Amino acid sequence: MQYRVVERLKTTDNPRILADEIIELTVFNSLRDYPQVLRRVVALVEIAGKDVEMVFLTNHLTWSAWTVAELYRCRWDIEVFFKELKRDAAAGRLPRPQRQCRALADLDRTAGSSVAALSRVSAWLGA
Repeated sequence: MQYRVVERLKTTDNPRILADEIIELTVFNSLRDYPQVLRRVVALVEIAGKDVEMVFLTNHLTWSAWTVAELYRCRWDIEVFFKELKRDAAAGRLPRPQRQCRALADLDRTAGSSVAALSRVSAWLGA
């Protein structure tokens, strides 16, 4: 992906945010498909106990960089959870109701208040 940095932002003091930029794409076809500016957030995200540098692109320009990274992380947790449920259902291993509730409670505890924030954002966007 080729882009030009339009502006460097400072929306958080969180040391896990490595970059927060407003960018515009520079390749003709990409610029034609996405003519608006985008937000590029680079963050250290813990995956399987190790810090991994990840890049997030979004069109949300007002949220803090940490909020962008956390919402993507929570979204990923939810997607993984449902993928595992789908896999178990296909194998005929649906969890018993108690285990399912415990799994949902674990997901909520892992994602923290960001799940509630994601729900509010989804409702606000009409998703």
